[in-house]
Amino acid sequence: MLDAGVGAARDLRGHVEARGIFYPTLSEGEARTRLFARYDTIIDKSWIVVASACVDAVAGTGERGTAGIVRPLDSYLERRDGRVELRLGISNVAWGVLDELSPQDVINPVDVSRFVLEGRSESRLPVPMARVRVFLPASLTLEGIIVPFARRGAFDQLDEPTSPFAPEGLAALPKSDAELSGAALEGGLRVKRTGSGIDWGLSMYHDTVDFDRYEATETGLSARRPSRWMAGGDVEAAIGEWVLRGDGALFIHDPLQADGIPAIVPKVTFQGGMGADRRVGDNAFYFNALYSFVPDDPRIDGADDVSFFGGYTRDLKGGTSSLRLFGLWNALSDSGFGRATWEWELVENLRFDVSGSVFLGQGRRVIRLNEDADLLTARLRFYF
Repeated sequence: MLDAGVGAARDLRGHVEARGIFYPTLSEGEARTRLFARYDTIIDKSWIVVASACVDAVAGTGERGTAGIVRPLDSYLERRDGRVELRLGISNVAWGVLDELSPQDVINPVDVSRFVLEGRSESRLPVPMARVRVFLPASLTLEGIIVPFARRGAFDQLDEPTSPFAPEGLAALPKSDAELSGAALEGGLRVKRTGSGIDWGLSMYHDTVDFDRYEATETGLSARRPSRWMAGGDVEAAIGEWVLRGDGALFIHDPLQADGIPAIVPKVTFQGGMGADRRVGDNAFYFNALYSFVPDDPRIDGADDVSFFGGYTRDLKGGTSSLRLFGLWNALSDSGFGRATWEWELVENLRFDVSGSVFLGQGRRVIRLNEDADLLTARLRFYF
């Protein structure tokens, strides 16, 4: 057991929040609460210890009922020694450079409800991993990750079958395995170069898909989460006041769900996009275009597809309040999603925000499968 000893740096912080959500289309509502805490300490200038967890609860109207969970979040031991860094524990790691929807961001599954409410960074679910980073000459970094358990994604960690964020009929479908499964080992490598004016990265990762695929067998409908390979690359450069980005990934043996029939169709697919962002005073904005290619097959909806998404943030009153906007539009399904959030600091360490989200159209390609959950939220959060 490690002894912190004299000179160790410690930091305990967190927040308590209460959020009310109203779904106008469904005429339903719910209340969510969260207690989050994170503890960091540095030992002997080379060991970093991080432990964090949350307690979430929900109470809703109609069939929603009540539910609660206790979950560990980022919790790991990390050692930095010269050119080598080792991390062991459960953690989040994001690959790629596009905002919100990077094709290479496949290591951590997501909670769809938190993606809708707060965005990609808050929706990632930490996975157990061993990560090694080697800092090489010429500003090169070599990173290797092994994930022994392929954690599944969630439409909502709080009573998922009754959640407005889950697809209709989810409770009646079979489930492939327990939440953590050692049936498939995940892992990969990434090399990245920075500091030359043009940053670039290359990655290869063996991934198990986050959500179940369904197929017909002799014993009936079966669910499983097949694996695939991801090979990707990205580039990023600052040109004047602009930051430009490119990001793409090829998915080999990508297990696609057939349309209308219980069958899994493995294909080679591709996602790639470009983006730009800029900050001007108290204003920051970004814009991205993401292209997707699925080859033709009579069992699937194969077609070229383009999605556009972007965001805008404005800090007001010296940073005590802010406005955040996010929007996404999918050309093929003619559908989209928009979110607006206004946040302000009532007193020190106490913040209040209101938010509204709307789903446009009925496309199955935008964020999730249930398009009836437009929502209005209000949240009070106290930091400690």
